[in-house]
Parts: sequence; C-alpha cells; structure tokens
Amino acid sequence: MKSLPVPAETMKLPAAGLDVKDRRLQYKVRVIREVQIFLRSRAFMKKKQIMLGLACFAALNAGNYALASDNPFATVPQSTGYYEDVASLVHDGLIDGYTDADFNSKRPLTRYEMAVFTAKAMSKSGSAGAADTQRIQKLMKEFQSELTDMHVKIPGVKAKKADKKASGPKLNVKHLPDGWDFSGMIRYRLDGGTKKYPDGTKKSGADGFGGTKNHQVLYQLNNKFKMGGGWTAEIDTIGAYDGDGDYRTTGENTAGWMSANKVFAQGPLFGGKMRIGRTKGSFIGIKKSLIMGQYYTGGDYMINAGNKWKVGAAWGNVDYNKNSWSGDSHRINSSDSATLIKNGKTAKVDASTLSASQLANLNSLKASKLVSFSSGGTIDNTSGKVTITNTSGADITIPVYYSKPDRGVSGSDMNPDGLGVSMTQLQAQYQAASNLQFNFSYWHLHSSGDHTYLNAKKAAQNAAAEAYGISNLNKPSTYTDPDIGELSAVWYPTKDLKVQAFYAQSNYQDPTYGGQNKAYALTFNLGEAKAAIPHSRMWELDLIHQERYTGIKSAYDLKNKEGEGQHGLILEYRYVPVKNVMFDWRWMHYKAINCKAASQYTGNQYRFQLYYYF
Repeated sequence: MKSLPVPAETMKLPAAGLDVKDRRLQYKVRVIREVQIFLRSRAFMKKKQIMLGLACFAALNAGNYALASDNPFATVPQSTGYYEDVASLVHDGLIDGYTDADFNSKRPLTRYEMAVFTAKAMSKSGSAGAADTQRIQKLMKEFQSELTDMHVKIPGVKAKKADKKASGPKLNVKHLPDGWDFSGMIRYRLDGGTKKYPDGTKKSGADGFGGTKNHQVLYQLNNKFKMGGGWTAEIDTIGAYDGDGDYRTTGENTAGWMSANKVFAQGPLFGGKMRIGRTKGSFIGIKKSLIMGQYYTGGDYMINAGNKWKVGAAWGNVDYNKNSWSGDSHRINSSDSATLIKNGKTAKVDASTLSASQLANLNSLKASKLVSFSSGGTIDNTSGKVTITNTSGADITIPVYYSKPDRGVSGSDMNPDGLGVSMTQLQAQYQAASNLQFNFSYWHLHSSGDHTYLNAKKAAQNAAAEAYGISNLNKPSTYTDPDIGELSAVWYPTKDLKVQAFYAQSNYQDPTYGGQNKAYALTFNLGEAKAAIPHSRMWELDLIHQERYTGIKSAYDLKNKEGEGQHGLILEYRYVPVKNVMFDWRWMHYKAINCKAASQYTGNQYRFQLYYYF
C-alpha cells in the first residue's frame, strides 16, 4: 500500500505561524501517515482497507475527539491549566490575532494547536515579563516534542532546553518534584514623612510614616506545585525585619520571622474554577480594589457565562487584628492604664473572687492612703463585698498591658480591631471590547452583633477593671453587618496607557458624621515595569477619595481607617536598571477626613524601595 503524498509545506511552521486551516491540515495529514505505518503490520493486513477508512475518518475529526494521553495528536483537556497560561499570553499581547474574548474555546485544542500558540509566544519572548516568561517556559517544556516535530525556528530566539528558566536566576534547589516551581523576592524599604495637625503640631519619624520602624527588609518565597486532576497548590511565605527589630509590622500580615501569607489550592470544578485556602483578591476583577485588599480564609469560584461574561462568588473570614490583654511579657506591645476608681467615687468589689496579686494591689493602694475600705483592716478573699472609696485628688489607675497583633493587619470601621468579620462576595466581569472591561462586586459583611471590645486597648482596660469587679468602663459598640458595592472599569486607550476608574458605596449611616459611605478613585498607568526586561519603566498616578465606612481594607495605601477616611494622591515611578532588579519611588499626599476636627491632619509620605527577584 502506498503512502499518501504529503506536501512539504504542511510539515513546517513558518516564522509568522500558521492559520487555522493549515494547522488542522498539518495534524490530520500526520495522523493519516502514522496510521498507514501501523496498518502495514502483519496482524492487520487482511483488514487494512476497512481500518484505513476508519482511521482516516478519525483523523479528519481529530479536533472533536479526545484521544489517548500518549498520542501526540491527543487533545489537551481544558482543566490542565495550560489554557490559563495561553489566555494570559493572549491578554498580554504575546500571541497575535486573538483577544481575551476570542480565546474562549468551547472544545479542547490538540497538542499541536497548543504548540503553535507556544511558538508564537516564543517569537516575542524578548519583551515578556517574568510571569509571562515562566508561562512560555512551562509551555515549551510540555509541548517540546511537538515543537521539535514542526521544526520551529523563530528568528532571533535560540533554542532553549526545557528545564532552563528565562525569567532570571533561580535558587539551585535540587531534587524538586516534577511540576514544582520555586521563586522569591527580597525588598528593602525606607519610609519617611510628616503629619501636620490643625493646631500646628507636626509629627515625623515613626508617627509620620517613617523612622526606624519603616526601615525594613522583607523577604518572600513562593512555592507552586501540581496536585493532579488539573489542580495546583501555592504556598507563599513572607517575613520582615524593621530597623527597630520589629518583625511583625510588614504590611503583609505576617506573624513572625517567616509565616505563610498565602496557602491555597485551585483547579477545575463543575465547568468553572475553584480556589480554597488563605489568599488575597479574587478570580474576577482587578487587583486594586477600594473595598477589598485584605487577606481572607475561605473559597472563591468563577465560571464563564458566554464569550464576554464571567461570574463568581467568594466567601470567608477576613484577617483582623486579634490582639488583646496579655500577661506574656515577650508579647507586650504597649502599656497603658485602666481607671479603677474615678476621683470622689466609690466602687464595690467582690474580694472573694480576687487573686492573691489583686488583693496585694488593693492593700497597697490602702497603705498609700489613696483609697479607703468600708470593712477596714486587711483585705482578703474571705471578706466578701468590699466598698472602696477614692480619697485622692485624681483617678486611681492600674497598669495594663496588651499584646502585639497576631498579624500586621490595619483595622478599619468595616473591619475593626478585635472583632473579625466574615464576608460573602458576588462578582461579575464584562469584556465590552478588547480594550475595555467592567467589573461589578457586592459584599455582605457579618458579625455577631454588639461587641464591647473592638480594640486591644479597650479590651485590656476593661479586662483589668473587671478583674476588680468594675465593669462598663467603655461603652459597647455595635457592628451593623453592612453591604458594600463597587463598580470599576479598565480602559486601554493606547498600548502603553491604562486607565482605571472606581466607585464604591455602602449602606452604613453614621449617626455623628452622616453617611460617609462613598469612595471613588481614578488611576493612570503609563508603561509597565517588568523585572525580566532591563530598562522597562512605569509611571502611576492615583487620585483617591475614601470615606470612613466604605472599605474592608483598600488595596491602596491611601485608605479608610478606624475613626477616619482619607483623600489625596499617590505618584509612583518604577524602573528596572538590570534584569531582576527593580527600583521604586513613591510620594503620597493625603488628608484625614470624617473624624474629629483636631484629628484632621494633612500628611506627606516618601517611600523608596529596591527589589531583587530570583
């Protein structure tokens, strides 16, 4: 039996890539040739004519059937994760002829089709960033045999071995399991700034964004590995060391010298994509949100709804400042005092419930003539109820200590210190055009109701006073389980310019300051700084107005906090002088709003950062 003639031009891939018809012709002809060789075997000589017809039929429909995994013409399941890599390369412009909306195939692609996408990306690898370079290397490794078969020769790009990393230097870690990716970053930060208050008072150093507290080295290690079934896992660890020796105030929620800030698994589920664990952000939407820039522990799900829509949901417990009173001296963050008895007032305590040290404190106060006791004599734990009268000219106080936060979390009125809230988030994304995208998000926040202790200081004072039978030093606070919505748009008017717009609002109404429940921002990005591309650079300008009762924790450093909102601007410049080294400079000008008049300060912060990626 003679082999079918195969045109030579169908067996090679031009530098510019093949169109859809040529790609299909290529793998169909190759399947037919492989089947012909197989049919020449002695076992199938008698039935070769029938089998040849069936084989040709199967070859001509190879795009619609998933073959065995060891077949070079087998399809690539959409759950493998390679689709996400190709989609990212399409989005970043490294694969021509497709848009985000176009690359939403309803059928699995063949390995040769995926190899063609890889070849196109390889032709532009010189302009790829660190993340995209890693994606290209991952695809090259997976589809190496197909690329070799197609004699891929891209002008200006040398052939690379599958195990080489083009994203820069890597730690020489031997014997890592297959599918394990290891990378990291070291950052040096130096902050400085000033705050000016209405009465003319100025603060600088640690009180004005600066000083040794922000003289910091941060280090981060990222581990990604395959779990099987299209699922992958990621474990990111992070730590820092400040100029004053503090290793918790990193701004990234660390709990020690090296703690896990992200631990999650993600993969396909019910036609969509699922993520479970501790993470930050969501599948849908842009990275910078006025509402949610905080870590949380929970789940995130996303599914495509047509060519232009993505919908999803996220839920979980938001990180918060858990610090409270502690007698553990190595955890002491600060000391203060709790009012035991106000001047001229009396208090009744149950002496039978007091510890030996508390009884000693009371007897010490009595000996100093600061207080008198109705029972007289020495106070002991058999005396029962005792009336204490303040005889001094000032409030009687006792020292109070409260601990460091478990993590470096910035509290806000929507996520107050010492409370902790859970969130449910609904999300949608609409790709209106190749250069225009809209994002919609809604959050419902929930806690259990009235909470007396909403921060560490109040908790410490109340706990100390209640130990002596005195309660309600601080009025209970109420959390109202608010709802928050955010609308954002991303527009690329030119290749190098990105414009982002935000609007957010909650349903919270503050009885003292009115609504104070709106936020809006406008961000301009010119260029892009990629660590793998020397001399790449980026300018960013953020104009932000964030009132008190809008965000859980804004992804911007200019944000709402407990007791205040902020508005102002951030100007940032990033530059890559050499590969894998990035310099960052930032100026932030801001004003506190929605707070007491005496606290409406204005401030300037200056930040220098130097990054090294490996």
